[in-house]
Amino acid sequence: MDSEFLKLFDDDVDLLTAYAVEARYPTIHEPEKEEAENAIKLAELVLAFVKSKLTSP
Repeated sequence: MDSEFLKLFDDDVDLLTAYAVEARYPTIHEPEKEEAENAIKLAELVLAFVKSKLTSP
């Protein structure tokens, strides 16, 4: 296991898990604009990190 992935938890990316669950089991919760913007930033952070891992030797 690549321990660098654990660093993502320092940025609270585990908060994204709730959105994955809600997409499968929708509720009446709609995130506020600030919450949605934060989730997008976290997702972009994860995407950039994974892309860097895929392109590094």
